[in-house]
Amino acid sequence: MTLEAVSKHLHVSKAKLILYMRKGLLRCHSNTIKPYLTEANKKTRLRWCVDMLDPESTPNDPQFKALFDHVFIDEKWFFFTQNSAKYYLLLEKDDPHRTSKSKNYILRLMFLCVTARPRFHNGVCIFDGKIG
Repeated sequence: MTLEAVSKHLHVSKAKLILYMRKGLLRCHSNTIKPYLTEANKKTRLRWCVDMLDPESTPNDPQFKALFDHVFIDEKWFFFTQNSAKYYLLLEKDDPHRTSKSKNYILRLMFLCVTARPRFHNGVCIFDGKIG
């Protein structure tokens, strides 16, 4: 995952790898894990999308429902620190002292977001869609 690891396994210097990258012989690629969807998952997702269409508009001009009766909830976890961290320090500075009860129980914060569709009455916003 790093140039140092690649150079170690190939027994080539890191500078040579950078030269190969500049020449276009090597390239860097990042990859994220994608959800594995079975046929049943795909059908369920497609059914949910089709159910969001307004039945009165489907034959000629398909449009989505107004979604006034739906609330969307999302959560995100933020970790206060990582297991390992790299620091660049001046010579006279002491090493940072970091502690945790266990590396499996690092403090974290959950951010919860709940939104709904805004509501307007006579052009005036009576509900902006934000909850809490």
